[in-house]
Amino acid sequence: EIETFLANTSRPKMGQAKAKQSAGKKIIDMSKQSSRLEGLDMAALLRTTGADLKTRGLPVQERKRLLRFVDKVRQGYVHEGKPGDWKGWRAPGPER
Repeated sequence: EIETFLANTSRPKMGQAKAKQSAGKKIIDMSKQSSRLEGLDMAALLRTTGADLKTRGLPVQERKRLLRFVDKVRQGYVHEGKPGDWKGWRAPGPER
């Protein structure tokens, strides 16, 4: 379950940068961080803090991105897109 969550929070390559990519266009593959999150289930991941992730050795950008999507799940957002699609998150609300 965590591997799917990490795949859905990863960011693909943004834009067509010719030179060195800026931080805003850098690929962030969250599935590479799964080894640092061993021993956590989804419930434990929803309770984790930035300090916990820092002690596990996650880099800053990955920590911030992971915490942003963990907060979305806490608020009730659901991923309805295809697996690995980071834009497939839908806000909570009435059924369509």
